[in-house]
Amino acid sequence: MPPPLQRAIQTNRDDEDGARGPTGLRLLHSSPEPLVDLIFVHGLRGGSVKTWRKGDDPRMFWPQLWLPMEPGLRNVNIHSFGYESDWASTKSSILNIHDFGQSLLEEMRNSPHLRENPYAYSASSPIVLLGHSMGGLVVKKDIPDFKSRIKCIFFLATPHRGSDYAAILNNILTASGIMSSRHYCTNDTAIFSFYETLRMNLGFSSSLIVEKSSAILGIPLQLLAPIRLICMDANHRDICRFGGVDDPNYITLKNALSSAIGDLLKDVSKSSREKSKDQMKVLNAYLGISDQPDDHFPAVNGSCQWIDSRDDFQDWRDPPNEFLLEEKDGVASRWPSIFWVHANPGAGKTYLAAHIVSELQHFQLECAYHFFHIGSKSSRSLGGFLRSMAYQIATANASIRQKLWSLQEEGSSFDMDDARTIWTKVFKKGIFQVVDAIDECNKRKARIPLRIFFTSRKMPDMQRLHRPLEDSAALTCIEIPVEDSIGDIECYINTRIENLPIDTVADKQDLADRILYKSNACFLWVRLVLDELEQVYSSESIVQVLQSIPEGMMPYYERTMRAMAENKLEKHIAQAVLIWTVASARNLTIAEPSRALNLDINTVLPSAKSAVEGLCGQLVSVSNSSGLVDLVHPTAREFLMSEAAGEFREHSPLLDYAITQFSEHIYSASAETDKLLLAIDRFFRTNVLSWIERVAHKGDLHYLIRASKNLKAYLDRRAKYRSPLNSQVRNIDSWSMDLSRIVAKFGTVLLQNPSSIYFIIPPLCPSGSAVYRQFGKRPDGLTVVGFKDGAWDDCIASVNFGEDSIPAAVSCEANLIAVGMESGDINLYNHRSCQKTKTIGHKYPVDLVHLTTRYVAACTTRSVVVRDLEGNTIWENRIRFRCSLLVSSGNTLIAVSQHGHLLKWELSSGALQDDQAFSYRSHDGETEPGAFASKAPSVASISPDTEMLALGYRGGAVCLWDIQACELTSWAVDEENKLASILILISTYKTMTDMGILSASCSPDGRTLAMIDAHGKLQVWDFESLSLLYHVLSPATSFRILSFTSDGSSIVNATDPTLRIWFPATLVRKNIEEDQSVSDDAAQLTSIEGQYESMRMSRITALCPHPSLSVAFAGKYTGQVIAFNTQTGQHISVLYSHSPTAFITHLAVGKNNIIASSDVNGGLQIWKLVPGQSSVTSCSQLLTTSLFAQITQLCFSSDGFFLLVATTRSDSVYSVTDGSRIGSLPFEHHERRVCRWVQGPSQGTEEQFLLLNNHTIKAYSANNFPTTTNNSEIRLEYELATSEKEISVRFTFIYAEAQILILEIYYNSGFINKLSIKSFKNNIKKL
Repeated sequence: MPPPLQRAIQTNRDDEDGARGPTGLRLLHSSPEPLVDLIFVHGLRGGSVKTWRKGDDPRMFWPQLWLPMEPGLRNVNIHSFGYESDWASTKSSILNIHDFGQSLLEEMRNSPHLRENPYAYSASSPIVLLGHSMGGLVVKKDIPDFKSRIKCIFFLATPHRGSDYAAILNNILTASGIMSSRHYCTNDTAIFSFYETLRMNLGFSSSLIVEKSSAILGIPLQLLAPIRLICMDANHRDICRFGGVDDPNYITLKNALSSAIGDLLKDVSKSSREKSKDQMKVLNAYLGISDQPDDHFPAVNGSCQWIDSRDDFQDWRDPPNEFLLEEKDGVASRWPSIFWVHANPGAGKTYLAAHIVSELQHFQLECAYHFFHIGSKSSRSLGGFLRSMAYQIATANASIRQKLWSLQEEGSSFDMDDARTIWTKVFKKGIFQVVDAIDECNKRKARIPLRIFFTSRKMPDMQRLHRPLEDSAALTCIEIPVEDSIGDIECYINTRIENLPIDTVADKQDLADRILYKSNACFLWVRLVLDELEQVYSSESIVQVLQSIPEGMMPYYERTMRAMAENKLEKHIAQAVLIWTVASARNLTIAEPSRALNLDINTVLPSAKSAVEGLCGQLVSVSNSSGLVDLVHPTAREFLMSEAAGEFREHSPLLDYAITQFSEHIYSASAETDKLLLAIDRFFRTNVLSWIERVAHKGDLHYLIRASKNLKAYLDRRAKYRSPLNSQVRNIDSWSMDLSRIVAKFGTVLLQNPSSIYFIIPPLCPSGSAVYRQFGKRPDGLTVVGFKDGAWDDCIASVNFGEDSIPAAVSCEANLIAVGMESGDINLYNHRSCQKTKTIGHKYPVDLVHLTTRYVAACTTRSVVVRDLEGNTIWENRIRFRCSLLVSSGNTLIAVSQHGHLLKWELSSGALQDDQAFSYRSHDGETEPGAFASKAPSVASISPDTEMLALGYRGGAVCLWDIQACELTSWAVDEENKLASILILISTYKTMTDMGILSASCSPDGRTLAMIDAHGKLQVWDFESLSLLYHVLSPATSFRILSFTSDGSSIVNATDPTLRIWFPATLVRKNIEEDQSVSDDAAQLTSIEGQYESMRMSRITALCPHPSLSVAFAGKYTGQVIAFNTQTGQHISVLYSHSPTAFITHLAVGKNNIIASSDVNGGLQIWKLVPGQSSVTSCSQLLTTSLFAQITQLCFSSDGFFLLVATTRSDSVYSVTDGSRIGSLPFEHHERRVCRWVQGPSQGTEEQFLLLNNHTIKAYSANNFPTTTNNSEIRLEYELATSEKEISVRFTFIYAEAQILILEIYYNSGFINKLSIKSFKNNIKKL
């Protein structure tokens, strides 16, 4: 139901006479382009309203409220004729049908709307008459003055003729009380006769009031007027009353009216359009407007619903039913109505105005609109606005068009900017007008008597602007609520997100959520960001767009700065407000900047809120609810810190230098006094988070690493003069560790969202860190309960390759880690986030991999391949022998083959540049030349300058070669003739004697050596002094591959099947040149034992919550089953254990406090829990057994007394009461591609398990497993993208009350495994 109808309830309810409607001819609807007149005439005991309205609901008055909304009736003026037809009343009357017909004729003669229509194609427009019952007899009277204009008559159950005419009249008289009748004649018009088909209740009987034969008008044969006979599924009274716009009878009548009027307007519309076109050509020049407004702000589906539901807006939009309200002296008493909406800049005011325009146009209400643009001079002038409005109204309304055309014909002229003249001569009646951004208009004091909708920004003088309007108009002023603005923005994002070049629904939703989160209720920012996102295609570009200021925001901010600069008197106050707002670590309350400005610039603000909004209102907002001061959007902060902000830039000439270089001064300062120490300590206790945020905004976290190095070096030197045990030293030392670890653990997040350093990162840090102790327990911050590490773990990341993936080689460069696999794949990882970014496939297993800033080179068992970072092949060359070394220098790729050849290729083209052979030479001098020429080297290494080559052979000898001269320079011989397993910088193999070294690597700067032995002991050595700097014990494995990251800050350790990233604090140290640049002697290097909690001992392998208690159960790698409190995160107890060598694979808990667990060896245990008040106190064993297949799932029945155990071979159901097995369902492996058991709903006393297998669901009885409970299967229809492969169903849940099934599907998308949530409702009730 259209909103205007919903508001029609306001009409007054008079006595029964008033409810019939007024007498005489009244205009119900005035068309803006009237080409046809439609007149309704009621019947016996009816009324101009009562006959056409079902019941007393004014919304059912369809001639006035429904017909004008029909597209085919837009050019129709609608009238209703009322007369005193209640002849059974006590009032005496001598009037008859002839008198009523004569009264209708006189009313039509006197009507200004019917007497002459100067806006039609001719002096007279067609007339259509519609009469019900006796009203049809009234309209049949000969009306000489309008005979030529009456083109069509609709008769609704009108008694015309018939042999049983007297009986028909008697029926009518019985129903109405009429005691006499007469016969009437007909007109030569198109006839539509509608007849009733349902009997009407007459008290003691029911009957058709007007038979079909009488409802048909008889026309002489010589008259060729068309006749249409239509039946209605209604009785005599309801044939003209309808229950709604979807009532079949209304649709039949409405379609007939549209058809008849459409036929009449075939020629009329064409002639009218030609006349309108000619007039508008004249008005183009007269008004100085050439066309309709070209502003295009489409309404967004689902948005702005909040304003439609407001009573005050409905009062403005939907006026009372004017026809049912008595008019005085023919002139309606109307007050101008103004609805004024204000909000912060960019809050969506323009889109709200577009919504109002769209809504009014949808309801076919006369509407003209104007959008003021600050960048367009013509659109900002009041004269241009009025001329645009006049042109729009003239285009849509023939009356206004004729008035303006008449003014032009009379030679009347007016100044194009004279608003009063235009309003005086054109706008004579109240019509809808929508005006956007009136605050950008040059003149705001004009008083215009119209129904107007304004939008504007919040202005400090709003009350002053309202005051003169309140006495002369009904003024409503509101502010857009933030939560409603957020809702509109979400609708807008969802509408436009579909146009972005993103394939998956999940990725689109994730991006939509990120945009909404960063919007800060700023519609302008969202629109500009989406505009830019439509033009980018990579994930990196999307991130860049979200982190930068949209191009369209810069001009807006710059205009704001220019406007603020014009306020010479109080510009300094605006500057101070911006500085305090931007520089504060949190949002200030409105009272705080007031006090700050008093101390800062000696300024007192009597009304701080008015001052802030008045001076900086386009950039700073003050919350009405909380009183907090904040920038309108985070991009405003970025703008104010840039050069574009000009004199308002929140910046000091030394600010950037201080942010990035202050730690360098600390490092170079004297360590003998405590003055600097106290200042540093105070800084790290107060402003450190703001500094970290500023560094993150610069996009380079290396400054935090530098600060960590400098602080550590400063403390090491200070230890010579002062005790290192005081609190300040401990705090600074802790922060030197925290800075590097924050970069390592949270660097990616910090760059994406620098403000996360305040509330998100500190609570996630170890409890013993300085950042957690000082900032991790804020009352308004994130809270983490449960177990928490006390110190930073040196292993900052662990990535699992998968059970069948074995690494063969590792290389690091350009913030990437490349891992070559024996399968032939090369996985690329971001060394900060440790997320896989690409998988490059090869046909053959990878032996070696080498990463440069542009290429990935690999030696396989068959060839050398070079590809770009996107995986495109640059070149590939076959080789005869496998290689033992692969490095690059400039544009040259260098490989050493296993038969002692050094090969060089041009890296960009693959052209072979050199092939040198280096044969073994014995060091004892006794061997004949050539005796060992074919001896193959086992290991090889090249010096960083690519001038020296080292080849290691069995027997302990290492030959050192000058590559350019191809000459042997010396030997390196092991005293025990042991084979050198690793060569690094030619000479390091001696340090590995008797250590069982599996792998070693040198840092990029050549200062540090990392090695790991067969026991898992990772050691870091200083190369110059061969001093041990760091050691940590990690889980032992059969092989290791070590490599430093490109910045030397981390060590990559690849094992089977895990990639670990180590970040020892000892790697954060100054280089050799920096160490030598200070006057104080550096402290002696000390060895540090690393922090690493063994994953095998602590890893949780299964997790399950209790269905009713605040308890969660965890299965561990060690076979233990432990209970935790979910409210506090505290460990409750170890309930029981499996074998220490078998980790827990699955856990399940029934609602009857039965817990079941399985381990990797197929062990199954079932225990009875003993619950306390809110926890679990103990448990007792019910069943322990071992199955001969891997257990894949445990599932309890809904009552908890049956347990389903799924394995790789069969599914079995056990009774937990006595431990007996109910039954088993064996299957072949190919029958269960993607399957999952689900706890089914109870069927009386019978419990069910549901099997989801290959997109179908089948129900099985738990009591009589594996018997099915019914023979039907349910097919689940869902699809993944073509490139995506479904792997498994991870989680299933049935919401029995709503009959909804939810699935969590695990699938493979390229090189990334993803999760997707699917829900189903149809047909689930069959289960």
